[in-house]
Amino acid sequence: MQKLDLMVRNRDDVIFEGKVDSITSYNAKGRFDVLPSHANFISLLEKYLIYKTSDGKENNIPINNGILKVSRNEVKVYLGVGEW
Repeated sequence: MQKLDLMVRNRDDVIFEGKVDSITSYNAKGRFDVLPSHANFISLLEKYLIYKTSDGKENNIPINNGILKVSRNEVKVYLGVGEW
């Protein structure tokens, strides 16, 4: 099964880096999912980021704001954008 390469970081550190099966988050339009082979996509994030690892474990990161970028099965998430 194809995986997504996910990197989640804030201003100070990398919070998570690895392969995941799926990502769920929330933006101004509502809840959405990112699965392998997802179209290129950029979104502002609100509320939470959930990623599911290959062992079936779901990890929930509560967030105030962030940016998500999907390109060629690579997902990069930057948290705390705009918080100075």
